[in-house]
Amino acid sequence: MKKNKVISLLATTALVASFASAANAQTTITGNVGSSFLVGDVSAPAGSSFIAPKTLSNSSAFTIAHKNKLANGMDVNISQEITSGEADTFGVRNIAVTVTKGIDVGYAFDAVQGSEIARTPTPFVTERNQTIHNLGGVVGFLDVTSGEHFLYTNITGILPLNTRLSVAYMPNTSVARAAGTTMNKFSTTEGNASKGYGYGLTLSPIAGLTISAGQTTIDHRNETHQDGNGRAVGVRYSTGPISVGAQKFKNKGLATGQAGTQVDEVTTLSATYAVDKALSVGVYQATQERNVAGTKSTVDTRQRGFQVGYNLGPALLSYDYDKASDTPASGTVNATRGRDIDVHKVRFNVAF
Repeated sequence: MKKNKVISLLATTALVASFASAANAQTTITGNVGSSFLVGDVSAPAGSSFIAPKTLSNSSAFTIAHKNKLANGMDVNISQEITSGEADTFGVRNIAVTVTKGIDVGYAFDAVQGSEIARTPTPFVTERNQTIHNLGGVVGFLDVTSGEHFLYTNITGILPLNTRLSVAYMPNTSVARAAGTTMNKFSTTEGNASKGYGYGLTLSPIAGLTISAGQTTIDHRNETHQDGNGRAVGVRYSTGPISVGAQKFKNKGLATGQAGTQVDEVTTLSATYAVDKALSVGVYQATQERNVAGTKSTVDTRQRGFQVGYNLGPALLSYDYDKASDTPASGTVNATRGRDIDVHKVRFNVAF
């Protein structure tokens, strides 16, 4: 038994040494481990099933990235994220080839490309309001890259006004993310037959000012399902320790498709302030108008929040207070008046 352990250890050590030698300083490994504690104070209409949350959670991830040159001299970059916090243990991945200076083409899964580069122009100290917890009720901008396999093209640094243009093509949806990680076969599931495109643009006409815009189109195979369409515009201005931003987007339909129609319009405002090199604070407000099957919600859903982040070198200690008012019971129904939740979240995250 001891002999087997020694042999296994030697084999593992040799493998690591071989990998490190082959990497030749072009390979990097980065990651983080964090823990969050969330407490919620809930109020809801009589008869509404709404449980007050209290949860202690953990998330960890590390990314292996490698850069090399092809035989024709083009640069190639690959990366793979391994995480504990998603349905797919092997999450974000990317293969990018630099065709010429400023132009990349590639394949990715669950990466920020296409219209998703225009998803969050508004500044946040910790994380955007949609990911602080799962009960806020305000949706994110529709895209074809979140949890999906796609091909993309990026143009960066060669257009005027510091413009970045990103185009993503999703040939078929991956409704079940874990099942979507292996696609060397044709799917017989209708839910995997949708396709879509995402176009994203960011530009900086003057120092400190960033303007963003995105367009998403999704064609669902089922003719009774509403095709997806999303449009977003946003702006951010930063000067010294202050950063402010605003965004408005409109989603028609869903990424997965549904019988009937749905339209979500979201307006987000936010601001952050760096008190010093270690301490930052921020505030935000997001308002969502929803229309389901031609009927507009009688009340809008709102998220308001306050964020604090304290930098401890390799670690970050943060606090979020999020107040969600008149939230919908699900992502496909109108808002419910009085369905409110206050969330306090403390997170400690260490990067390596």
